[in-house]
Amino acid sequence: MPDNYAATRVDRGSVIHSNALFRWETLKFAGAGTWNAGTILARDNTDDKLVQYDPAGDNDTDVPIAVLTFDVTAGEAGDLHRRVMIAGNVREQRLIVNGGDPGADVDGPLTDALRLYSIIPLSVEEQNVDDPGV
Repeated sequence: MPDNYAATRVDRGSVIHSNALFRWETLKFAGAGTWNAGTILARDNTDDKLVQYDPAGDNDTDVPIAVLTFDVTAGEAGDLHRRVMIAGNVREQRLIVNGGDPGADVDGPLTDALRLYSIIPLSVEEQNVDDPGV
């Protein structure tokens, strides 16, 4: 390979597979940071706002009810109003649990819990990623 050759991975995919429904919700950030597309959300029953789903959480933060379909960045702790996906088919490999790697912590019980809220995780073979052997 020539020295001036640079391989770039281009990903044109989305967490959404099909049939997505959305609703405006209030997201509660504990501090500055970014929640990436695919982040699974839960409703904190102390204030009725959405937070990152935490399988070991309390106050219903261990009940997945929505998914972010785009990155959301907060400059500081506080609330942001954004549209979240509340139903539809999603790519299982792109779901994020509590800030982890996409698809890493997605298991049977989590996919079953998402199905209770009409969010259907599908295992799909991505055909839209250009990977020149990087």
